[in-house]
Amino acid sequence: MNIIRFKAEGDNAAFCAYCECELENGRRAVQVNADWFHEQCAMKAIAAGMADLNRSMKNVPKAPEAEASVVSGCLVDEELADLACAVLVDQDFFYMTPRHIFRAMQSLRRKEKPVDVVTVVEELRAMDVLDDVGGVVAVTKLVEDYFPWPNEKEHITLVLAASLKRYLIHAGETLITNGRSLRQVEGELEAALEFVRKRQEEVRERLR
Repeated sequence: MNIIRFKAEGDNAAFCAYCECELENGRRAVQVNADWFHEQCAMKAIAAGMADLNRSMKNVPKAPEAEASVVSGCLVDEELADLACAVLVDQDFFYMTPRHIFRAMQSLRRKEKPVDVVTVVEELRAMDVLDDVGGVVAVTKLVEDYFPWPNEKEHITLVLAASLKRYLIHAGETLITNGRSLRQVEGELEAALEFVRKRQEEVRERLR
């Protein structure tokens, strides 16, 4: 799901999958899988269940390789750890192991302590979740398996992108099941999209 982008001059003609009107160049458009929507129509489509939001865990947006890469990189690169802690929150991680480890890193940075294998292991132990992540061996293996990718910052954006997709899906499903009016749904989904836009802009600025 491409959350928000602008349809540019020269793009092939595209039509809204909800109202079937042509999308204008230079106007915000939302892409969900292969379908394009006007921004307002996308909110209606999500509310109506047209956005193909499969509830099964298999299809939940997630980025396992990117999550592992980010936490591994943070264990060996304090600059990357500072950057990741500045733009991500632990809830951005779908899997419990990287989520716990990242939460430990955040705790260490708040205490102005270094982030490395030893300090993270001790913090995980203090949080009583060391066994939950696989123990010292699992944390050490993250460092052993670490590869210094030239585009490590991009992995942060992949983790965030998957997290924001989950956020929008959850927001849409919550509104559907709570039986709100269409006007209420549109207003709350607009707020959700605005939250997504702001987080994307903040991360884009920090990763420059």
